[in-house]
Amino acid sequence: STSAFPVELQAAEPLTTTRTTTTTEFNSFAMSADLCEIQAIADANAKEENPTPDFPVPAKCDQSGSDLLEVKDTVGKGKGFYAKQDIEAGTTLIGAKPLSLVMDWEEDDEGDEMSMEMDEEDGEDMDVMKGSKRNGMLVARLAKAMKESPSMWFEKIGNLFPREVTDTIWICECSETGMEIEHAMNALLEVNEFDDEVVDEIRLRLPLIVRYNCLSVETASELFVHPNREGGGHCTLSGTGLYYFPSYFNHSHKPNVARYSMGDVMIFV
Repeated sequence: STSAFPVELQAAEPLTTTRTTTTTEFNSFAMSADLCEIQAIADANAKEENPTPDFPVPAKCDQSGSDLLEVKDTVGKGKGFYAKQDIEAGTTLIGAKPLSLVMDWEEDDEGDEMSMEMDEEDGEDMDVMKGSKRNGMLVARLAKAMKESPSMWFEKIGNLFPREVTDTIWICECSETGMEIEHAMNALLEVNEFDDEVVDEIRLRLPLIVRYNCLSVETASELFVHPNREGGGHCTLSGTGLYYFPSYFNHSHKPNVARYSMGDVMIFV
């Protein structure tokens, strides 16, 4: 689908985007050249069987958004990005790689396949939220990554919403994935940087952080192209990922920022 982007942003304006990928126009020739190179990599990668993309971020991309954006408190939405200055329409704001990514093709059991939007609160107990297998896989991978690099929690993931332990308990619909999450959480107790209290916090917060901040990833997402792999579609590159700095773009049905994916690289304009 074609969006109404790009739009001009005013200084101190809150920046918002959607949970679905949009198409946009870039106002930088140099950036467009870099994107064309990455798109060529994506075209080739999409033809592979079960690809796991690991593409380069364009050289001129700000990967933190700090050049033009700042994080401030947002009424009703915690923290979010705000424009530091007036920003010309079509300006590339951020180019980001995920902290972790789960590909669509990795959900080997169609009966367990649920989109991230299927995470929902149990009608009988509003403190229990049922979670999809895909989000559960993402939680498990992030926990395993944090065992190898504890700073991921303290410097990045732990800063994301919800920033405090809540009464909501997230439970994975897939019992096998749920066990994988439990093993990954228990393994964190072997790390010196994580004491019992921190691990308990991670158990409760990490699934909800994934639930509220993960983004769908679709390369060249146009409806009539994307599913047609034989015709050059990129459905094999689709997935769900958790991105750190992009998580500060709050969601809106009337967004002023567009996003576009090429493999695991996500561009915000």
